[in-house]
Amino acid sequence: MRFTIGDFDSLISKDKIKIRKVDDKLKSLIKEISKGLDYFYGVYKYKNRYSGFFSKTRDRKIFFNLQINSEDLSLEFQVESKPLILKFIKNVKIETIKNLKEIGDCEIVVWDNGKKVIKLYPEYLDDLTIKFLINKIKTTKNPIIKIRKIYSRENQVLRSDKLADSILKDIKQMEDFYSKMF
Repeated sequence: MRFTIGDFDSLISKDKIKIRKVDDKLKSLIKEISKGLDYFYGVYKYKNRYSGFFSKTRDRKIFFNLQINSEDLSLEFQVESKPLILKFIKNVKIETIKNLKEIGDCEIVVWDNGKKVIKLYPEYLDDLTIKFLINKIKTTKNPIIKIRKIYSRENQVLRSDKLADSILKDIKQMEDFYSKMF
């Protein structure tokens, strides 16, 4: 599965046919990736865009999310429960998160009721930043944390037949996060 710069550009257009083609490519990519995982998977629509998910559990409070917009394709390790988020942050080692820089452009984002609350870069985390993150999450009503691996629209892997393999490899590297939840 390949994405072109034109695919990304079409996502900000009003051309429903071009947008549908990108949606179809994303659905195919999700199906292809799922063959390499022993996870539940699916496609859902969020704000008129399709996204995909891969989850070890049916409740989808902890899962990998795959989405595309006009700027990038992103793979996100996502947790949608305040108690689980706090447990994750307390259990994961800072070095584990810092090592995400080895898989490329990554960020940690916390959302609350559809608004971005915090955006951090893994390589700059320290104990003080973790304490700040925990306190911020405690004060939000409905936090969602996402650890995002970003494939910029200029990334050559997006235009190669190796995209599904690359995403699958990144999921495998991020799977360790699941163990911090149980």
